Amino acid sequence: MQIFLVSVRADSNYGIGNEVVLGLPCIISSIGIERQLVLPKNAHQQHLLKESATKLNKAYNSGA
Repeated sequence: MQIFLVSVRADSNYGIGNEVVLGLPCIISSIGIERQLVLPKNAHQQHLLKESATKLNKAYNSGA
């Protein structure tokens, strides 16, 4: 097993919904993604993550 950043829908523990695909750390094995690693974040980092997810969602939905 190895850890890679993989474009996946965010685990619910990230608190940003599951409609956004982000590069997140995942444990990868011969069968594919075994699980996402949820990194600890402070309140400011969580706010920035939500802000980024919202911007990505808007861009995707606008066709940009």
